[in-house]
Amino acid sequence: MDANGLSDPFVVIKYGNVKFKTPYIRKTLNPKWKNAEYQFNLSDNTDPNPEFNFGVYDWDLVGAAELMGEVVVTYKDLHDGKNLNRWWKLCSPKAEGSDEIGEMRLTLQYSSVTILHDISYDELFFHLIRDKMQLTKMLAAVALQKEKPVAECLVKAFEMRKTGVHFLKEITSAEIQDTSDPNIIFRANTVASKAVDAYMKIVGMPYLHRVLKPIIQEIFTYAGKRSCELDTVRIESEGGKAKDAKKNFKTLMYYVDKFWVAIRDSLKWCPSSFRNIFEHIRITVQQKWPNNEVVSYTAPGGFIFLRFFCPAILGPKLFGLCEDHPPANIARDLTLIAKTLQNLSNLVNFGKKEPYMIEVNPFIEEHIPQMKDFIDKVCSIPTDPVDEVPSQVNALGFGREMARVHGHLVAGLKDMKNKFLDLNTSVIEPLEQVLSDLSAHLNSQEGSEQTLVEAPPLEPTTQILDFRSSKPAQPSLSQSTWTSVRYQSIAASDQELDDQAAARVTKLKMAMDQVFSQ
Repeated sequence: MDANGLSDPFVVIKYGNVKFKTPYIRKTLNPKWKNAEYQFNLSDNTDPNPEFNFGVYDWDLVGAAELMGEVVVTYKDLHDGKNLNRWWKLCSPKAEGSDEIGEMRLTLQYSSVTILHDISYDELFFHLIRDKMQLTKMLAAVALQKEKPVAECLVKAFEMRKTGVHFLKEITSAEIQDTSDPNIIFRANTVASKAVDAYMKIVGMPYLHRVLKPIIQEIFTYAGKRSCELDTVRIESEGGKAKDAKKNFKTLMYYVDKFWVAIRDSLKWCPSSFRNIFEHIRITVQQKWPNNEVVSYTAPGGFIFLRFFCPAILGPKLFGLCEDHPPANIARDLTLIAKTLQNLSNLVNFGKKEPYMIEVNPFIEEHIPQMKDFIDKVCSIPTDPVDEVPSQVNALGFGREMARVHGHLVAGLKDMKNKFLDLNTSVIEPLEQVLSDLSAHLNSQEGSEQTLVEAPPLEPTTQILDFRSSKPAQPSLSQSTWTSVRYQSIAASDQELDDQAAARVTKLKMAMDQVFSQ
């Protein structure tokens, strides 16, 4: 703890040899981490009794951080398929007997999914892609509060079968048709928007690193020597706030221009599939709102900037652009840079809400024609060869993702029946038979030998909740919501696979041909 009675806390989360660190928060005993996500592979820890350790540290400018307290969570604390919401003791690592110094509130969820062989899901995949992916769009429509996990498993499953682009075209078209106000298109957290997010991360990470990483590294190199801060309320200065603000403005414009030029000139690396998707989005919004020119720029621009470049600039560690979370001063600089680029992509100036940013407006106005030209090009199929760095698509597991899709369909079946009464006979009843067959297959494997395969991510997302501490001088922590799935693989016999293949390959090929002919 610092001399002022406060601390600069951050949390290190450890699982086996894997660890992640949250950003530190200055001068507080009640830290709150918003929208932080960390992924763990459950197979990374071979300990028969694995545990998760949450260590709370006090960051110091000089010297090593001090460990103030910790919470340990074991698998014995987790219950399959149920949320566990409770307070955990925050214990001092120094005191004998681990004296309690406060509490941390955690909501933990552990669920187990069994994976069949890939071919076992061919029938289900056939129903997902038939009739312009009608069933897939129905699932998306009932995925309330589960938009992200549903979107992610669908994107990964479709991409493994080379239909990811077709899926995104169908799902974005459906959302455009269901949206009445062009000003809010793709702004909500829907399956469509989350699916494009997930796809861009899967396919576009090498592209993102090529464009942004050199500039991010430069900003970290000059940490403490440069500032982009324009708000005089935030500027701590001995030589005059106005003078420093003027100097900082030049720094901000230097970095904004550098990022913009890097993005503008990056089309030679942009994945061709991105441009295919954005072209489709633009054409669809133009057909829906033929008299609204702005939406033809803001709809695709919202994805490439609001959901790709700008989040990476704001949180570079989450996108692998740096090794650690940026300190507060760099985080603020990155925020101002991202704000400027976002307004440029939206084709709007800063207003009275942020008066200190109004000085940036001339840059935005001058570069709007360039932004429009960039979006025009990114929304067109490239005619020249693209130097596209391969992504890690082949590392995805079709069976693993289809097992998750299967679970979401089972959970959403009742809602789909109620919402789509006119499709019960043509879509729901055939689906029920497929789900029944899969369940029977799973039940027939109970008690047989099962092999543990690559486990999925363990994703904690910190959210704000209330806090309490038994000693006011020590920090407490915000809620963490954990989602963990351990997968198991059931391998069918070769003869069974051959029998299944004979009946399913023809039907699947017909459906695939239908998709590609659209």
